Amino acid sequence: MKMETTIPAELLNLKARLDQWRANRKYLRQPLPPDLRQEVIAISRRYPGALLRRVLKIDPWRLSISTVKKPKPSATRKKEQTTFFKIRILPRGLYEGRIKIRGAGAYYSFTRLTHEYGYGSDIELQMFPHIPSSDDASPLIPPYRFLTGFAGADYGFFVPLGDVPLEEVTLEHDGVKLLAGYRPPSAEPRARAEARLAAYGFKQGQYEYKHDAAVIVNCTYALRSIVYDSSDVLVAFRVVRQEIDGSVVILWKMLKRFSPPALAR
Repeated sequence: MKMETTIPAELLNLKARLDQWRANRKYLRQPLPPDLRQEVIAISRRYPGALLRRVLKIDPWRLSISTVKKPKPSATRKKEQTTFFKIRILPRGLYEGRIKIRGAGAYYSFTRLTHEYGYGSDIELQMFPHIPSSDDASPLIPPYRFLTGFAGADYGFFVPLGDVPLEEVTLEHDGVKLLAGYRPPSAEPRARAEARLAAYGFKQGQYEYKHDAAVIVNCTYALRSIVYDSSDVLVAFRVVRQEIDGSVVILWKMLKRFSPPALAR
């Protein structure tokens, strides 16, 4: 019998998330994000160190040592750094059958750090057919859009913020405040009504909130994605570039994690 069959499922799931983070980190010795670090420390209390080092390729004993340094007496303190992630999202349907992952790389979960569809997916890249008019002189480049809300009563809101540096997008940004203060309903009829509102979209001031948004290179967005009984996150991301196949490279950061709402059916 192969030893891999004895590896617990929760270890394999954490391994996949660590592998995804390693593939997207900016430099080799970049510290683990706080949420992943705490998960490794917590799981190290339930399994032998040798098994963790073999599966996760990490020494949990090193992580258990506090890395927080006492602040030196100074009139000023350095600004806290935010962790950024870079990912590539593929157009839905373009690589179906060629990439052996559910959803073929067209989805992404900001909480589970996976492209595999069905694990709390928050965002999708979709290509829409371009139907030119008789006086349309533009090249036949199909429009691409981001979508959110894919199953049941799940929904969310995108808001394009324009050409704003990702570092400047916080919970206090004028376009983000509404999403940060939003409370999803728990009753299913109200949740589905909110999903319809997200589909139609609405404006507040200069900002438009909707369940989809056009892909624009060098544009920054905020997204509140609500997956009932699973996750509720507010993220900011920026389109770095779009490849020739239509796939999009984005840089993103977590703004806030909310308690996952329960759906009362």
